[in-house]
Amino acid sequence: MKPKEQQGYEPKPTFPMCSNCQHFRSDKVMNQWKYEEEKNIRCRLGGFAIKKQGTGNKHLKKEI
Repeated sequence: MKPKEQQGYEPKPTFPMCSNCQHFRSDKVMNQWKYEEEKNIRCRLGGFAIKKQGTGNKHLKKEI
């Protein structure tokens, strides 16, 4: 096994945050300038408002 593999080296790590969780939910709407905006950012589990870079104990990584 190579040293990088032994240490679990990740060149592009993904940290567990709400924006990359399966429970993340948002609405995409067009604003008055015709640009898409993300609104109503929520957690599907509890339905409460969240921040995209927030974290939670029930995080499930999205499949890409």
